[in-house]
Amino acid sequence: MNLSRVSIIVPIYNTEKYLERCLRSIIEQTYSNIEIILVDDGSNDSSLDICRKYQDIDERVIVISGKNQGVSHARNQGMMHANGEFVYFIDSDDYLMSSAVETMVSSAEKHPNQLLVAGYQEVNGSNYANRTWGNCIINNVEANQLVLEESGVGGYLWNKLFRKSIIENNNIQFDQKILVWEDALFVLKYLQNCDGMYLIDDIVYAYCRRFGSAVEYSVYSDKLLTQLTAINDIANIIDSSTAAYSVLQRRRVRCCLGLIRSIAISEGKTQKLGCVMDELRSVHSLKGIHLSLTDCISLLMVKIHPLLFVYLYRQFHKLK
Repeated sequence: MNLSRVSIIVPIYNTEKYLERCLRSIIEQTYSNIEIILVDDGSNDSSLDICRKYQDIDERVIVISGKNQGVSHARNQGMMHANGEFVYFIDSDDYLMSSAVETMVSSAEKHPNQLLVAGYQEVNGSNYANRTWGNCIINNVEANQLVLEESGVGGYLWNKLFRKSIIENNNIQFDQKILVWEDALFVLKYLQNCDGMYLIDDIVYAYCRRFGSAVEYSVYSDKLLTQLTAINDIANIIDSSTAAYSVLQRRRVRCCLGLIRSIAISEGKTQKLGCVMDELRSVHSLKGIHLSLTDCISLLMVKIHPLLFVYLYRQFHKLK
């Protein structure tokens, strides 16, 4: 029996502490027909040396290295070198369950026109929680909403298995100018070219929360602003009459409020308020958006006097 080849792409940047755990979980998979594409994005720790060590250990490992250009560039580089029928992305500070690839491929081959989405385990120190959504097929409209919902399957890459042919035939790539939400944008572009999702309950991935990782931030940086570009790009591919669009509008407001709070606790960044306020004003109606009470109060204060909100939030943050 010929097994479909799976290209596993691992973007890597300064994760020497976790990288060997990740790589061991890949090479020890019960599914053998894999190629392991390690893309070192200009690490200045020992990550590249670890990659080369595993290249010597396992002939399925391919190492690509270059200067630091961001995770989107690294993933695009990985896709350029991918020869598999399926493409799977894993973050270098996380790890796979031993039968993850076998489980995903088996399910994906039974449902060739759906995006395969599996369950995962969220690990926070010694605590963990399993995230699953049942075994079912859902249509594209519902799939868009699940990606955008904060409690849904998410815009993550690592709980999804992609077909290389769909990526290539539709020229789907990561936007290298977008540094936050780039993964959700990729997933939603992909969904526009298939027939929804196939969800499976199987836990395939361990997502390890750690302080200082890409999603754990509070202080403002210009990279955070790029999420607004991603949101606007997503708005162009989501039907504005659907519930998914209302969810996107809620995420837009929450992202803007988050950016304003980040600006508030960052010295000398209040000049960035203008573009965030312009984005907030683009939300003409809050109907169906369902904000929390805290967000409603924050939004009201921001609209009345953004600089006063920044000042008050900064003082509150200092007291924490």
